[in-house]
Amino acid sequence: MQSVYKKLFLLCLTAILVVLSGCYAEDDLIEVGLSPTVPNTVPELIRVLSSDNAAARSRAAYVLAERPNEAVAAIPALIDNLNYQNSEVRIAAAHALGEIGPPAQSAVPKLMDMVEDQNLLTHVRRAAANALAQIGDVSAVPALAHALYDSEDIGTTLRAAEAIELLTYQRFTAPDESRNMYVDGRVLLVVAKAQQWWEQEGQHQDWERK
Repeated sequence: MQSVYKKLFLLCLTAILVVLSGCYAEDDLIEVGLSPTVPNTVPELIRVLSSDNAAARSRAAYVLAERPNEAVAAIPALIDNLNYQNSEVRIAAAHALGEIGPPAQSAVPKLMDMVEDQNLLTHVRRAAANALAQIGDVSAVPALAHALYDSEDIGTTLRAAEAIELLTYQRFTAPDESRNMYVDGRVLLVVAKAQQWWEQEGQHQDWERK
């Protein structure tokens, strides 16, 4: 029992010393489990989105994603986080914007840039494609179509094809076809069919938001 009390005492003492020293912000304390309060309200979570702690930003974005109706107020802060240098923060922000859905249309231009940016990690580009599909703005279709042709990033091409299907109510493969089968050993069937649709039909349509 003494060892347990000793550990609890040292933990509390550490927290007190950290707070008094001013070395860490409250958001940092949250990450190490030392904060007496965890942000719960949307204004508090928005404040955390400007923290120097990347993990705290990500956590705040995921909490907001679970409360999409309330999170509308956080859209500008979430869009700002799409530019953050940490990939996990970008993914979390894109996820939250996607969960918010159509009210997050102001994020579409930046998400389109992310999908097309071949310098970004696959997971970041896929998160952006997912968000675009959830927001439901058809003006994103050309950017997603552009991503279909990135032969170096199979994951992004697949997610782009799936996002286009959702936005345009298309189905690029038949029920009895394997969507993940490779064509010519390098392109997924669903992606090849999406490319074909874009070249024959999609690129000739007006995708401006009405």
